[in-house]
Amino acid sequence: MTHPAHGQRVLGPSTDATVIPKGMIRVTVSPTWERSHQRYADGLGRNGKGEVESLAEDFNLDTLGPRQFPTLAPVNAGLRSILGGTGPLPLTLGALSARFDRTVATTPITIEYGLVRRLMLGLVIPMVKTRTEISLNPNPGATNSTVGVNTSYLGGAAATAVRTNNQLVVLQLAAASQALQALLQSCQGSTAANCAPVNADRAAAQALVAAATGAATGIENVYGVSGTKPGSPYAPTHTGSVHKSVEARLASMSLSFAGFLGAPEGAAEWIAGAPIGARALAYSDFQAVVIDSAFGVRSDSMVSVELSRPGDIELGAKFLVFDAFGFTAAQRGTPGGIRTRLSLGAAYRLGTGLRDSVDHFADVGTGDGQTDIEGRAFLDVLFGRRFWASAIARYTMQQADEITRRVPSEAHDPFPGAASRVLVTRDLGDVMSLEVSPRYVVSEGFAIGGTWRYLKKSADSYAFATDDNVGVPAASNLALGTEQSEQRAVFSLTYSNLAQYFRGRARAPMEVSFTVGRTISGSGNVSRSTISGLTLRVYNQLF
Repeated sequence: MTHPAHGQRVLGPSTDATVIPKGMIRVTVSPTWERSHQRYADGLGRNGKGEVESLAEDFNLDTLGPRQFPTLAPVNAGLRSILGGTGPLPLTLGALSARFDRTVATTPITIEYGLVRRLMLGLVIPMVKTRTEISLNPNPGATNSTVGVNTSYLGGAAATAVRTNNQLVVLQLAAASQALQALLQSCQGSTAANCAPVNADRAAAQALVAAATGAATGIENVYGVSGTKPGSPYAPTHTGSVHKSVEARLASMSLSFAGFLGAPEGAAEWIAGAPIGARALAYSDFQAVVIDSAFGVRSDSMVSVELSRPGDIELGAKFLVFDAFGFTAAQRGTPGGIRTRLSLGAAYRLGTGLRDSVDHFADVGTGDGQTDIEGRAFLDVLFGRRFWASAIARYTMQQADEITRRVPSEAHDPFPGAASRVLVTRDLGDVMSLEVSPRYVVSEGFAIGGTWRYLKKSADSYAFATDDNVGVPAASNLALGTEQSEQRAVFSLTYSNLAQYFRGRARAPMEVSFTVGRTISGSGNVSRSTISGLTLRVYNQLF
């Protein structure tokens, strides 16, 4: 059976209200590539809602301090026992410069079958490949860090010399303190000449003993002196302001001891040196900070990551409610006037995709990994012989599940620690979208078209799945910034031989489309992507 060529519409890559005839099968393969290095802000960080920012915005930091790495905080107390005082010290690993370049290649394989005259069934198997290229530059210029990775704490051959030196400083402090304490005791009520400096200010002498004892303890706790006392994971960098303050403090103590005790026997100074500081933070040190459990984060290495596996598989159905186009053969339309067609559909999306990793901070999964239930409505409108358009509305109800997540201490916390890694109940926000696809048929075999899509997702909801969450931030922090919106526009060019097929001039009916586009606005950390794709549709009448 043949039909007039002018009656065959060119579908193009977008969705419409078509329901294929009974016994016909349609297979669509549509690889799409989305590339991005920017996103639309959620408004909870440094930029306003919807403003364009780097994908790595959370990792572009002026300083890596106790706010990002809470295990730095105890170092302040240890250093204060050396330096005196109670205020916070300028502890920083330096700045961090980062860039993420992300590619998501999705190839949905869609198989649709006309079950009866007005009903078709569908199966979508998406093959997904995600890749995030990560470029990191910790402590650019190696000049801004005041603390770094402590060689003594990490152990190994290099730690031996560091510990030996630091132990010598502690012994010198102890020897000076013991000597001054003994002099204080022996000079009580004495008028001997060597007692004059001590008796002139016994309170200052006693304070010096206490300060030296505290400094010795601080060096043991921060810098490390032995295998059993390796110090803190962090130590002041040898060129940083904090370590220079330590050196100045010990030099001042040495002079004060000399003022009370005179020159030490057989040595030039009571405290002849200082503990060995850490080197300025380097790339390998930064990776150690995020990987090694001693630093509290215990995540995967922040290197480029790639995943390739199926996404969330979908089962669906579409029912043709009415068709004023004229239902005769696959892809046939009746030209002239204004005509409409309406279909309703539903889909059940399985959680077969791989979620983003809880331990890699830049990983992108191949799916949400939970089930969705989606309702759809498709409306086609035909305007004369060459122009027609489709409007598709979708509402997706995302189903709750339980997963392991790291709970951030605040919005845009880049390095949630291992202690915050807990089991939570997750209910992703429902999604509403509207898609409009106008098409202009240039000839019986070619059409140009486009698609505008608007998507709105409500905020997610999280709660602890167990009661053992002492010290973990509120689970609701995971929902911060998860409300999203997106607009995207694509342009398409399509070739179709359907008209020729229905006239008996082509063996296999098919369509091939090429698309290009990009996201044009968004919020909630939606990627600002450039989009390109190919679509191939083939048909076969099984019976």
